[in-house]
Amino acid sequence: MVATAILSSLLVLSSTVSGAAIFKRDDGCSNFPINGISTNSDYFSLWAQYDEIDVELPLAMSTFGTSGQVQTAFLAPADDAGVTIGNLFQLNNSGLVGIGYPDGNDQTKTWVSDATEDGGPLPFSLSQNTTLAGIAEDYCELVNTDPNGSTIPGPVLAAEGSADNWSICNRTDNALQLGLVFKAASFSADYGYNFSTCQSVHVFLRSSAIGNEA
Repeated sequence: MVATAILSSLLVLSSTVSGAAIFKRDDGCSNFPINGISTNSDYFSLWAQYDEIDVELPLAMSTFGTSGQVQTAFLAPADDAGVTIGNLFQLNNSGLVGIGYPDGNDQTKTWVSDATEDGGPLPFSLSQNTTLAGIAEDYCELVNTDPNGSTIPGPVLAAEGSADNWSICNRTDNALQLGLVFKAASFSADYGYNFSTCQSVHVFLRSSAIGNEA
């Protein structure tokens, strides 16, 4: 089964000595003492799988605008959220680190996760130094341990102790744009999202290390 294979591959990776992913648990995974991973140094992409329909969407850090010259970005479907600035991530002590696209000199910018708020998006701020200062350590990678497997093709991303509170919603200022929302509610409109359009999803990881790249 896919989930069993994922768990096995992660266990092997954590025990190898060269080029291995670094896995450990931290406060962001305190609700998941068995299957929570707070640090994953391998680059991975994030995808959203709808709960009610068999559709997966790649996610990226987005500006919802026409320019990438910003200080704040939001996790959103890559093809439906304006200009995107990066689609690779790492976990660092339960903080989500976003890797910006290389510029003309092959240099990348680092983005750090901010805390989610009920009804709002998953935000990132441009890191001002190499220490990842201010990163919100609210996130956790969860490996499926169900012997019956899972319909989700990879480990899932949890925030604030739950992996079941994500939705994809249309923007209120541009109905053609979509965003990822945490604990969607009627007051999501205050963050620019139309609650009536929200559909529940699970967010999961893909990477060559996991063995589930698209």
